[in-house]
Amino acid sequence: MRYFKSGLKCDFNGLNPNIITPNTAVNEFKLFYENKRLVSAECLKLHDIQHLSGECKTFAEKEEQLNDSNTAGQQEAL
Repeated sequence: MRYFKSGLKCDFNGLNPNIITPNTAVNEFKLFYENKRLVSAECLKLHDIQHLSGECKTFAEKEEQLNDSNTAGQQEAL
């Protein structure tokens, strides 16, 4: 995620990409190339759990984010 944020200047649609998500979240990016070189990325999905169903989705929505216990500011460090 750091490379997408700093190297490719991906803005993540205002969301925090540095969260460590519980369970099985999906990230999806659109990558842009120029002369066979990766130049930028667009975040389409970040920590998405829509692919889960029933109990799994409910459990994932209620589960504490691993970074929630960090003190303020620590999770933003790159």
